[in-house]
Amino acid sequence: MAPVKSNKHLNRSRLRYQTDVFYNCKEMYHSDLFEHLRNEY
Repeated sequence: MAPVKSNKHLNRSRLRYQTDVFYNCKEMYHSDLFEHLRNEY
């Protein structure tokens, strides 16, 4: 029973890590985009 529980926890943490990375990249991309637009004007 223990391995299944740890495996489920591992999958959940991995999913959270992927979503965190995705949102961090999105934030960085948008901030770079706005910075570029700010420099344009």
